[in-house]
Amino acid sequence: MGISLGIMLATICRSQQQVLLTSFFINLPIVRTSGAVSPIEAMPPFFKFYLY
Repeated sequence: MGISLGIMLATICRSQQQVLLTSFFINLPIVRTSGAVSPIEAMPPFFKFYLY
């Protein structure tokens, strides 16, 4: 999934700096809702609904 997101950003953005800045807005929600930072049981119901 990570490689496909990188290829998508590289296709859409015009410069490497723009890809880097855009990736912050995409990667942060993915990491936060993946369960790597906090357990899925501790997440609000809104996020749990989309994960399952």
